[in-house]
Amino acid sequence: MEENGEYLQQLQIVNQALEQCPEGPERDELISLKDSIEELISLTNDESKTSHFSGSQTHKDQDNDTLNDEYSLFLTEMAKEGAFETLKNEDDVKAYPSTSSTINKNFVDLEGKKFRAPHKHPWGQLSYHNAMVCSVPPDITDPNELQVKVLFLNPTHNEMLPCPYYFDCDKDCRFSEDQCKYSHGETVPFKSLQEYIEPNFEDLKIGSEVLAKQDDNLWYRARITQILEEKCLVKFESRNLKNKQCEEVLFKDILPLERGDTESESDIEEQLNVEDEEISSKKLREELINKSLMITPSSNPLGEWEKYTKGIGSKLMQKMGYIIGTGLGKQGEGIVNPVSALVLPQGKSLDFCMNLKEQCNDPHLFNADKKCKSKIKRAQTKAVKKAQQRVKLEKMELDKYIVWHFACSKIPIQDKECNMLKEKLKAALPTVLNIASFKIDERTKVITKKTEKLKISIQQLERKHQNPKALYKRMTERQIDIKRLTVYKKLIENELILRKNKKDMSVF
Repeated sequence: MEENGEYLQQLQIVNQALEQCPEGPERDELISLKDSIEELISLTNDESKTSHFSGSQTHKDQDNDTLNDEYSLFLTEMAKEGAFETLKNEDDVKAYPSTSSTINKNFVDLEGKKFRAPHKHPWGQLSYHNAMVCSVPPDITDPNELQVKVLFLNPTHNEMLPCPYYFDCDKDCRFSEDQCKYSHGETVPFKSLQEYIEPNFEDLKIGSEVLAKQDDNLWYRARITQILEEKCLVKFESRNLKNKQCEEVLFKDILPLERGDTESESDIEEQLNVEDEEISSKKLREELINKSLMITPSSNPLGEWEKYTKGIGSKLMQKMGYIIGTGLGKQGEGIVNPVSALVLPQGKSLDFCMNLKEQCNDPHLFNADKKCKSKIKRAQTKAVKKAQQRVKLEKMELDKYIVWHFACSKIPIQDKECNMLKEKLKAALPTVLNIASFKIDERTKVITKKTEKLKISIQQLERKHQNPKALYKRMTERQIDIKRLTVYKKLIENELILRKNKKDMSVF
C-alpha cells in the first residue's frame, strides 16, 4: 500500500504538469509516463491481492516467511517477463545476499597486495610489471568480470608513473584521467593478474641486467659493472640519458630482471634470422655499389636545387642508405635522375602546353630549373652593364655629365648620383663651373617660356570645355625639369661659395 501511495503521488504530479504543458513533444512524453504509472499501479494491486491471499493463513505467526514468499513471488514474476533467471530454490534466495557480501569482503582484502599486472604501451606492446592493487569496486556481482585499479611499483614510462597531485590529500590534479600524462591508477581485469615475484638480490653479479631508478622516478635498463656493500655501479643502456659513465645506485633502487642462464629456442632462431638479414643486406649493398659504377652519372649533381632552400634531403637519403648513382627503392630499381619541376601557364590545358612546346621546338620550355638559371643569368648581365655604366660616368666630364643626367630625367637629390656630381663639381675648374651655371640659367629660361605657353593653351581648351590630358602631362614634365635645373644650380652655387669662403679665409 505504501508503494501505491508513492505511485499515486507521482500520478498527481504528472496530471498537474499536463494541465500546464502546451501541445508538443513534451506533452506526449508526459501522457506516456501517465499511462505507465497507471499500469504499474494496477499491477501492484493485483500482486498485493495474490500475496495477501496466499499468506492470509500464516500472517500472524510467521512474518519472516511471508516476506520470503513475497520476494520469491516477485522473482518469479520478473523471470516471466524475461528480466533474469530464477534461482533454483528458496535456499538460494535466502543465501544470495550473504554470499555477495562475503565476495565483496574477500575482494576488498586485495587492496594493498602486490601482483604482476599487464600494461599496454602506446605502440601496442603488452608487458607485465610489478604492481599493487589500490582500489576494488564496492559492488561485485560477477567475480569473473571483476576489474581492479593498480599502481605500478617500477614504472618505466610516464604513463605508468603515479600522478603526484592525484594521490595527494592536500592537492588535486586539474587534469582528467585521460588528459593527464601521469597515471591515476590503471584499470585491469582481475583474472589477468599474475603472481608477484620477489626480487632475488643473491644472484646479482657483474653483467646482470637490472632496472635502476633515476631522478625522474622512472626505472631504466642497466647492467651492473661493480658491486659494493650497500650499493653498486651500473651502466645505463638507454640513449636518452645524458650520463654515459657508470653511476652509483642503492640496492633499494634496483630491481633484478629474471632471465634464464640458457637462451630459449625462440631467442636462438631470432638471432639466426638477424644474422641472415645482415648478410643479405651486405650482399645487396655490394650489388648496388657495382650497379652505380656501371650507370653514367647525370650532368647536374644530386641535390643541386638545395642551395636555394634550407633542405637536407640528399643528406638524409644517404643517412638512410641511399647510394649516389643508383635508383630509388630497396634494390635500386627506381629512377636515377630526379624529376624536374614544371611551371605550366595558368588556366591552360595540357594539350595547349604540349602544342606550345612542339611549336617552340624546346623540350625545356616549362622547366623550372632552366627558368631559374636564365633569370639568374639575366640579372647578372644587368648588374655587369650597370657597373660598366658607372665606370663610364666616373670618367665623364662635368658638362657632359649634366647633359646626360638631364636627359635621363634624374634628380640628384635622393639619388646615388648626387655624391658623384658633388665630386665632379669639386674637381672642376672655376671657369667650367661658371659656364655650367650659365647654361643652366639659359635652359631654365627656355623651359619657363614653354611652360607659360602650355598654360595659355590649357586655359583656352578649358574654356572650350575640352580635357587637355596630353598638355597636362607635358606641363608636369616641364615642372620636373625646372626643379631638376634648380637643384643643379644650387649645387654649383654652393660649390662656388665654398671656394670663395676658403679663399677669403686663406687671405685673412
